[in-house]
Formats: sequence, structure tokens, C-alpha cells
Amino acid sequence: SDELAHSSIRFTIGRFTTEADVDYTIDLLQRKVGKLRELSPLWEMHQEGIDISQVQWAAH
Repeated sequence: SDELAHSSIRFTIGRFTTEADVDYTIDLLQRKVGKLRELSPLWEMHQEGIDISQVQWAAH
């Protein structure tokens, strides 16, 4: 959902991109996203079934 997405990444595949490059990128991306999710309180809330769009956020 948009609430869980903080940024985006665009990948470009060119004529010199190899299958090994793609496989490496997929593996690296999966590991890094997993690490970021471990650090994210929003992801934890999502995993607990909390609807992020319904949360009333307070200013600190």
C-alpha cells in the first residue's frame, strides 16, 4: 500500500545486462528489503493486521 511505501527504485535493463546481473540484483534487493522491514515499525503494524490508513498519528 502507499502507506507502507516510502520510496521507489527504478531498474533499467540494457543490452549488456546479463542474467547473472538480474539474479544478483533480485537476491540483493530481497535481503535489503527484509532488513529494512525488520527495522520498520510500520511493517510490524502491518504484520499485526493493523490498518495503517486508519491510524490517528500524533505530532511529537
